[in-house]
Amino acid sequence: MLFAVPPVLIVAAWCRGCWEEERAAVWAVVGIASAALVPTLIWATTTDAELVDGSAYALVSVATAAAAMLLRRRRRPDEGGEDDPANPDGGAPEPHPVDWDDFERRFWEEVRRRERPPRRRQPVA
Repeated sequence: MLFAVPPVLIVAAWCRGCWEEERAAVWAVVGIASAALVPTLIWATTTDAELVDGSAYALVSVATAAAAMLLRRRRRPDEGGEDDPANPDGGAPEPHPVDWDDFERRFWEEVRRRERPPRRRQPVA
């Protein structure tokens, strides 16, 4: 599991990409993570602490994932991109329309049906 997470993060970051106005922030993340990685790697080679090894591993993962975002330009919704907050599903019709009022009514009927009557306490002899 530990070795599967960074490649998944890197591929997900590459698939997402970034917009032009996000590039400065992503470059800052890459720079900060890379700058913090150098002393962490030096420290990791001089000590046996697992916390330092984990920190170096996390910094490598973050820096690489952020750099992967820079490889791909994210498209705008008006350019045919899929990132439309008003229409997250791209305007696709709902496959099975849900009547939420009916659902809630049936849900509470089922809750009331399953309620148990209160238990009577037996007198202690």
